[in-house]
Amino acid sequence: MSEREPEEGLFESSESARVFTIGNYGAEAQPRLRRAMCQGEKAMTKTKVKHLMVPLGQYTRVSKDATLYDAAVALDEAPIKHENGAHQYLALLVSDDTGRVIGKLSLPDLLRSLAYELWSLDELCRRAAEINVEIMARSPLNGEFIDADASLTRAIRQLIMGHHHSLLVTSKEEIIGILRLTDICAQVANRIMECRM
Repeated sequence: MSEREPEEGLFESSESARVFTIGNYGAEAQPRLRRAMCQGEKAMTKTKVKHLMVPLGQYTRVSKDATLYDAAVALDEAPIKHENGAHQYLALLVSDDTGRVIGKLSLPDLLRSLAYELWSLDELCRRAAEINVEIMARSPLNGEFIDADASLTRAIRQLIMGHHHSLLVTSKEEIIGILRLTDICAQVANRIMECRM
């Protein structure tokens, strides 16, 4: 794997560690780098969760009475790309009879269930039409909710510290959408590519 050459005068290379670190890059470049870092932080703080979330009505949901087979079909039929360019859905929301979200079923949750039940993939295929989604879905924890007006910086911290793949977005204590780690990663990557030093 080839290393990318650093911009001359801004970074120093450590051959032994093969890592580029910010070093003493001269008085001329310091204000420029500091300004770029501050602008990036301000942009992340100004961007609100509601700007990146997938609205609840556009996110894949199934009833608590659905089977695992129904959930697999729903995930398969979910849009490959959302309007904002985000990636394929890796989870679905589970709703009660009134349409209120009561849980999430993610691919990691499904794999955990497989490991817990000690089922083979063939056994799971045979049982998919019998297994109720409500049994495998996880109820969201307190740390999996975030207010729609929270900053992107806060959302990133919450996702990373809680080891979550997504957060349920609320407004006035009502779930209005879902913020996915993939959406944030896409936003961060876009910001990085737009940066000019």
